[in-house]
Amino acid sequence: MWPDSARIRLTSLASLSGLSATVAMPNHTNYFHWLWQGLPRVQGLREQFPKIDHWIVPPLDRPYVIESLEAAGIDLNRAISTSAGIIRCEKLCVVSQPS
Repeated sequence: MWPDSARIRLTSLASLSGLSATVAMPNHTNYFHWLWQGLPRVQGLREQFPKIDHWIVPPLDRPYVIESLEAAGIDLNRAISTSAGIIRCEKLCVVSQPS
């Protein structure tokens, strides 16, 4: 049994219809990791799935994340941050991080 201090409490639930793709990653706060491991996945996903309805992105707490997503053509109105809590997707495309 986990102690109360170690439990994650996620209360909000977002439901996304259609095809969602995730480029979220835990180390988005590191500029280098975001540019070389996170952002390249956007292009790969777009090449394989040109009709992505929603993008699951890391928390938009770094200006370079917001600016680079916009420069990559991601409409932030169709993006949902992992900080939103639990995200339920009708269809989800997940790609591994480049090594």
